Amino acid sequence: MGKDQVNYRATRNHSLGSRQVEKSIGITTLRSTTDYERDPRPMALMKWSLDDFIVQETFTWMDSQTDTGLASSSPSPDADGRGTLLVKVLSEGVPDAVIAGLIRRRCPRGVSFHFLSPLDFGACAVRHVWLRGDGAGLRRGFAAPQLLHTPAGEVRLAAAFPVPVPATAGSFPLRLLPDLRYTVVLRDLRGCLQDVLPGLRGLAQGGFTNYGHLARHGLGTRQTYHAARCLLERDYVGFLQCYVRGLAEGTPGVRREMPALLDALANPRATPREWRGVSDGIHTGLRQDRETMRLPRTGLYAPHHDLLGDFVMRAADVAPRHNDSAQVIRESLSRAFLHETMRTVSEVHFNALASLRRERFGDRVAVGDIVVQPDDDRGEAGDRVNGTGSNSTKGQAPSDSQRWGLSTFRGDVYEGAADHINADILSPYLHPDWVDFASHDRRDGNGDRGVDDGVEAETELQQWYRRLRVVRTQAEADSCSISQVVLPLWGQQVDSLPVLPENAIGEIFRPLARELEIEGLDCMKTASMASYRHFVARPRNMGAYIFDAQRGWDWVEGGPYGESLKERMYQDQDGIYRVRSPLMEATSKNMIARSGIRDRDARKFFLKPAQKQNITCVVEFTLPRGSTVTSALREVFQFTTLSPSAIFNLLLKK
Repeated sequence: MGKDQVNYRATRNHSLGSRQVEKSIGITTLRSTTDYERDPRPMALMKWSLDDFIVQETFTWMDSQTDTGLASSSPSPDADGRGTLLVKVLSEGVPDAVIAGLIRRRCPRGVSFHFLSPLDFGACAVRHVWLRGDGAGLRRGFAAPQLLHTPAGEVRLAAAFPVPVPATAGSFPLRLLPDLRYTVVLRDLRGCLQDVLPGLRGLAQGGFTNYGHLARHGLGTRQTYHAARCLLERDYVGFLQCYVRGLAEGTPGVRREMPALLDALANPRATPREWRGVSDGIHTGLRQDRETMRLPRTGLYAPHHDLLGDFVMRAADVAPRHNDSAQVIRESLSRAFLHETMRTVSEVHFNALASLRRERFGDRVAVGDIVVQPDDDRGEAGDRVNGTGSNSTKGQAPSDSQRWGLSTFRGDVYEGAADHINADILSPYLHPDWVDFASHDRRDGNGDRGVDDGVEAETELQQWYRRLRVVRTQAEADSCSISQVVLPLWGQQVDSLPVLPENAIGEIFRPLARELEIEGLDCMKTASMASYRHFVARPRNMGAYIFDAQRGWDWVEGGPYGESLKERMYQDQDGIYRVRSPLMEATSKNMIARSGIRDRDARKFFLKPAQKQNITCVVEFTLPRGSTVTSALREVFQFTTLSPSAIFNLLLKK
């Protein structure tokens, strides 16, 4: 075996061009450091281990609630005995389909359940599942914590707790959706404390431009944007080719058969016999790669291969009969995937608009900007509702929002596939697009939704729109904060947006769509609804711990949050510094980094990048829902990571 079997050196060199990649999706500015000929951000290794990236859902409406308060204030079961509960789930590298199967087997018949957020598969995740059904049966099935063992890894289910949503609700209210708290370990930083500390302090104090800067289904935004452009331009063959390449995972068996599949997709006259040959070849490659692909806790995502096999089987049946790539898309691809792909176009337009806004006006509120009017009992961006909200009046009982101290809706809080490798987002049942319920009009019983679905969410959206106003004078601009500024998001029914900026940014909103050649997005049924998104997001409760074990120094930033990170650090059996993950604390077991890599030589090469004696930085903060962690961290770092294909090849060379 060579010296660099995980291609770490190559991925570092490739990541040095991140500014060019960002520019291709509309990201051109940094709040912290700009106008540098040489990118000053240090390179960092991210997601080396699954617990190097910890994501936890947090509910602000639970901050002031004790267990007794939760039990007493929760809605009582309806006349049919139906109730609604949340179950906390701890997992590490376990596909969502496995978690869904565990929950389904413990639920009574007729229970519906949904994940509140699609989280990263290659991470340690603390998330919640919303259950609706027989209240007594649900409480019996989830009355106590459970530690479950699966071939994909261990899963811990906490005892269920009530949520202030009636069982008859058609959608989970947007104001109750959780924010996300991230704990990220960044390794092998080559530099000094001065290269990192100013950027972290600037991020904590000033926030970051709220770019869409994520990967979708394991691909970067640039690749997904290219696929979406193919769909906009009716290049259905190019779109299908992008789709299957994104599911290959870089494994040798599939890679060997991929050219034949791409040729068949490009040939409208391919015969049934030719398609059978392509299908047989792909399935042979999948069988050859299956044993290694399904090893647990390696970071490889087997459901992508399942999707590829399912697509080829469907395409081999549909393509010879119709000779139409559009029909192959209709019968072989999930609508949720198409929606997710087209969402990338909206985000790239927003990225470019936000970059122009940053270059033109900087961090100040300008005349003509759209700002969110704060309510009497909310923060400047409407972050929280106090227990005695402005809606309360004498002689009226307090509302659910007032009793529960609820968060309020923040506009575009879309959480799609996000920065993760998790094809289970393609199931709209397990991962509903909650914003879609808020954005679309209600339909009758013959439509896609029931009459009562999304009523609360629609009301939230209308209330939020009423809080938008345009800054008219410089004195008014001086009284507003940059965190109140929102920008329009291009999408369906863009002409129905109640207000646009009345300055240079509003003037270029539509010409920018023409420049990007995406005007047709507002006519596509799979596109996101037009909305508004905050221009700047700010992390909360941020802390950092920076250390260099070889030189013997460390630095704590962020007061108690940084001290907490320092206390949670430990050195594992391989001599690697790690953070105690929630799953480790819940199971009291020693966590092994990517424990599926067991061969001695393979593990030696896997450990090499993390054993390099350079600076390690651990960062922890909470982001408002709809803001992306890589948009925050890119203000300070460039990233590199280990690709699935490198891990797969490492496992093969035993």
